[in-house]
Amino acid sequence: MCVVSSTRLNYVIVRIMVDHVEPDPKFELIGSDGLFSGMRHLRYGTGQDDPMPFILTLTPQYVARETQKTVPISYLKVQRYAERNADKLKAKAKFEKERGLNKHTLE
Repeated sequence: MCVVSSTRLNYVIVRIMVDHVEPDPKFELIGSDGLFSGMRHLRYGTGQDDPMPFILTLTPQYVARETQKTVPISYLKVQRYAERNADKLKAKAKFEKERGLNKHTLE
């Protein structure tokens, strides 16, 4: 007769489950480029060497609508909007990437 303690069995089950869980790759802002037209390209990925980063483009029209201002919106206001709403923009980028896209423009 073989006796296995419940704590030992729980440890083995938990250990097996932990070993088979894939770590969720990080998804972060890895770069940002602004254009004089006011558009801003935000690059998200797993690191600087990500072969297929996700590009989220902010337009002055989108920022104007979100901040309830009138167009034209300056380059600096678009940049400040991106900085102040980093979490919201990251969530939008992650959502679109999970849908299978590699770029999206917020207009």
